[in-house]
Amino acid sequence: MQYSPQNSPCGIAGDRLQSLFSFLISVLEKNYTIGNFIYTSQLLSVILSEVYLREKGSEIDKQNQHLTKAIRYMYSKMDVVLTLEEIAAICSFQKVT
Repeated sequence: MQYSPQNSPCGIAGDRLQSLFSFLISVLEKNYTIGNFIYTSQLLSVILSEVYLREKGSEIDKQNQHLTKAIRYMYSKMDVVLTLEEIAAICSFQKVT
């Protein structure tokens, strides 16, 4: 199974981000030690990674939807010679000139 924040074993992605951010703040409210700064930098890295993955995941899903739609259309028209323009129109793509 591919990892995504939505199927994270730690729960719902929004709750996970909120709890990580709250934990980061609570660590920063303690003593300012090098260990705490290193730890919070790692927490911040995890938070940023989760946000990035969530944003990229939605773009990839959208691309996969276009590809799936094109493949299904081609499969349904296997007995017909299709043009690239027809397939692009099904996926709502426009020709770039």
